Amino acid sequence: MVVQPGELNIMTAGNGISHSEFSVIAAGTGTGSAALVEEIPMSRGLQLWVALPDEHRHRAPSFEQVKDLPVAVGEGFRATVMVGEFAGQRSPATMFSPIVGADITGTGSLDLPLRPDFEHAVLVLDGHLVIDGQDIEAGPLAYLGAGRSNLAVQAEPETRFMLLGGEPFGEDLLMWWNFVGRTHEEVEKAREEWEAEGLLDDAAAATSRFGFVPGHGPDAGPEAGRIPAPPLPGVKLRPRTRG
Repeated sequence: MVVQPGELNIMTAGNGISHSEFSVIAAGTGTGSAALVEEIPMSRGLQLWVALPDEHRHRAPSFEQVKDLPVAVGEGFRATVMVGEFAGQRSPATMFSPIVGADITGTGSLDLPLRPDFEHAVLVLDGHLVIDGQDIEAGPLAYLGAGRSNLAVQAEPETRFMLLGGEPFGEDLLMWWNFVGRTHEEVEKAREEWEAEGLLDDAAAATSRFGFVPGHGPDAGPEAGRIPAPPLPGVKLRPRTRG
C-alpha cells in the first residue's frame, strides 16, 4: 500500500506480524523512450504505537488503510480526526480501546473539547503552543494528565500539533526492540521464534507466527533483507509501570 499525506495506515500486530516500509519515487517522462527518475522527496510521517488490551493482544494480525478521514472545524482550528472521536467527528479507523488522535492546525486562542475520563498529551509538529503558561515547542511530548474537559491553548500562526488521548491503560507493559509483552518470558519466546523463522524457506516462513514479506527474506541483501533481533540483555526485563 502507498500512503499519501493526510492518510492513515494501521498495522495491528496481534500475535505477531512482519512488515517492510520504504519511500517510493515516481518515474517521470523523458525524451524518446528515456524516463527521468526523480529524487526521493523529503517526507515526514508520524508513527505511533498503540498497546492492545489483554483480550485483543493475541488476535490475528491485520492491516487497514483509511484515506477519507473526517475533519472537525472550530473557532481558530481545523482538525483531521485520525482515530477515535473529536469535536463531533469520528474516524472510521479500527481501534481496540477508547482512544483519540487528531491532527490539528490552529492560530490564536483555541479551546479544544476533551473527554475528562481520558488522559491526554500534545505533540507539536510545526510552530509553538502555550499551555498552562508553559511554552511547548516542536519535538517533546507534552503530557496533560487526565480530568480535563477542555484544553485552552495559545497557538502562533498556523501551528500544527497532534492531540493524543485515551483511557488510562491499566496493564503493565514490557517493551524490548520490536517486541511487546507482559513478561520477560513472553519477549524471550517471541525473540526465539523470530530468529528461528529466519532459518525457514519462504513457504514455511509465510505460515509462521510472524509471517513473511515477499522480497524481504534472508537472501534479499542488507537494504531489504530480514532484520535479526539483537541479543537479550543479561538481566531480566521488567515491565514499564505507571508508578
